[in-house]
Order: sequence, then C-alpha cells, then structure tokens
Amino acid sequence: MRYGVIALDIMTRNPITASQKDKVFDAVKKMMKHNVGSLLIVENNKLLGIVTEKDVLQKVVAKNMDPKTLSLKKIMSKKVRTIKPRDDLFDIARLMSDKNIRRLPVVAGGKLFGLVTIKDLLKAEPHVIEVLADKLRIRGPQFDVGEEEVLEGGCDMCGNYSDLLKEIDGAMICPQCADTM
Repeated sequence: MRYGVIALDIMTRNPITASQKDKVFDAVKKMMKHNVGSLLIVENNKLLGIVTEKDVLQKVVAKNMDPKTLSLKKIMSKKVRTIKPRDDLFDIARLMSDKNIRRLPVVAGGKLFGLVTIKDLLKAEPHVIEVLADKLRIRGPQFDVGEEEVLEGGCDMCGNYSDLLKEIDGAMICPQCADTM
C-alpha cells in the first residue's frame, strides 16, 4: 500500500540545527525558542548527528553534567537513521513504527533537505494513526454479527478507515471498494 505522499511533501524544510561545538545549555534554549524536541547537528549542510530532549535528560541532567560547559558533540547521537526525499509516507510510517523513531532527517547525496516527524505524518494523513498504532494495521475488536466477522481498520485497496471491513481473497476491503470489485 502506498499513499502517494512523499517525504518532500510533508517534511519541515528548514529544521532547527546546531553545531557540534555548541553548548548544551544554548541548545536547550534554542529548542525552547523554536518549540522543538530535537536539533540536527550539521556542518556544511552535512548531517553529523542529532540531539533530542531525551539525550539532554539522560546524558546531562541525570548525570549531573554542566550544560554550560558540555558540548553537543559529547551527547549527540551519531548514528542517525535517515530517509530520502522521495520515500513514501507509508514506508516512513512503517520505519518509525518498527524502530520506535519520532524524527527522521531527509538526506540525499549527503545533503540535509529536511526533517519528518510524527507530527508531520499526522498532519499529512490523519489516518496514519492506524499505521502507527499496530505496525501498519489496526485490527480492532472482532465480534460476530450473525455469521459474518466484522473488522475495523484500514482498507487494503483505498487505505480509508472503516469499521465494516470484510476479508476478500486475503485482503481487508471496505464496503465501498467491495462494491467496485
């Protein structure tokens, strides 16, 4: 299933960045000013790492380190999963769900193009909640209505949510798509 929406369509085009030389204290002020939960660490538009609120809490606050003297280089995550500008929303949501990732930098040719967050996904496609909720498909409570089993979730043909899905040839299909078959 593909949504036809790609990273370029939903990404934040100018994510908030910092230098690995910046101090943690200044980085936190920058995150607060811009109301973001992370900073991408870049040099010459090349992604070097990421610092998140969680990094600050676990690597600075919990260890009683001095944020005014500690550089971001010491706490940044250097291994950062990235996506490409033309990656489909479906694949992005799957990666985020499977790897429990909330932010994915968009990189091509070693150059940073943007950032896709869970918020970006949900703004672009509200029904992506289904995708994130249970590794691509909500299979809500099943119950009997007569002899027919009723399921809810995303239709395998159109992707729309329905609480009246039917299994047809191994696919979960909404009533509207079933009528067109």
